[in-house]
Amino acid sequence: MIRELSLHNFRNIQRARLTFSDSFNVILGPNGSGKTSIFEGIAFAGFGNSPFGSPVSDVVKNGEDNAVIHAMAKEARISIELSREGKKKISVDQKKVDRVSDILGIFPQTLIGPNEVSIVTQGPSERRKMLNLHLCQRNRAYTSALRGYDNVLQNRNRTLKNSAHFSEGIISAIDIELARHMEILVTEREEFIEEIDPLAGELYRTIAGGDLKLTYRPSFKGSGSDFIAALKERRRHELKRRTTTIGPHRDELLIEVDGRPARDFASWGQKRISSIVILIAASRALFTGDRKPSILLDDCFAELDMEKTANLLELAPQWGQIFVAAPKPIDIPEGAHSFSFSSPGNVDMAGGR
Repeated sequence: MIRELSLHNFRNIQRARLTFSDSFNVILGPNGSGKTSIFEGIAFAGFGNSPFGSPVSDVVKNGEDNAVIHAMAKEARISIELSREGKKKISVDQKKVDRVSDILGIFPQTLIGPNEVSIVTQGPSERRKMLNLHLCQRNRAYTSALRGYDNVLQNRNRTLKNSAHFSEGIISAIDIELARHMEILVTEREEFIEEIDPLAGELYRTIAGGDLKLTYRPSFKGSGSDFIAALKERRRHELKRRTTTIGPHRDELLIEVDGRPARDFASWGQKRISSIVILIAASRALFTGDRKPSILLDDCFAELDMEKTANLLELAPQWGQIFVAAPKPIDIPEGAHSFSFSSPGNVDMAGGR
């Protein structure tokens, strides 16, 4: 949970220092004012990167050489310096960190914007990305296993492609490493889905009516030794395909609305609500001890009616520190902080309740 955010020469914001409520925060302003820039700054503090895939150089204010982000809480202070040349320096409590993954989980968070409906509408890779994003914030062992799995998988696929110099001994050794990482990834993903499924279903019933069900479907289910045996059985097939055909990189998260696959049969409104409640439930799973996750709701209500939006905003603070970006004033709960833009890039605290 972020208590204070400072931005300097970040996007169109020359300088801003914002103190946030633990429960509910509203950032008001027309498009282009800087609402999403504040969200991007918060996300940088959580992930060390832009959630929109922007290059580092793009977030530095025009005419400036560097941008600086400071995010503070009771637990830690993260500072990020970004240069026009694309360089990035990150420190935690004034100690430099070497890898972006080292800051994951310090400020756990979930961004929910217009594009997040893709976890329902797009292919399995979008759902795996969502799982990885949350599990890496929750469990450093998962982050390490994911990094290891991806590296070993790339090595294995290179070996399969190089058929002229193929060695059974080499690929058997690779399979042992792949299986070790696979067991961690599959176990953590299964437990995570079992945890968030009831809450996502409850939220969906409350906001929209009907039933929402999440089911994790690994491409291979079994022990590490079983996985190694399955890879060996597929050796000829995979040499022909020149790629690894089973493993966590092929797993699926099935999302069903009223007993049918949401991707194929749900209405657009059902898909939109499904994506929002799944991400809120995933964020709630990041709640550990007194570490409260931040949930960033960026222009995600346009396709919801007023009643569903009100229901969602009333329930959401139970599961995290809420940030809402909106183009016009909305009803805010007691204790909320509200921020507005006097002009593009100039944000002030408008008050609270």
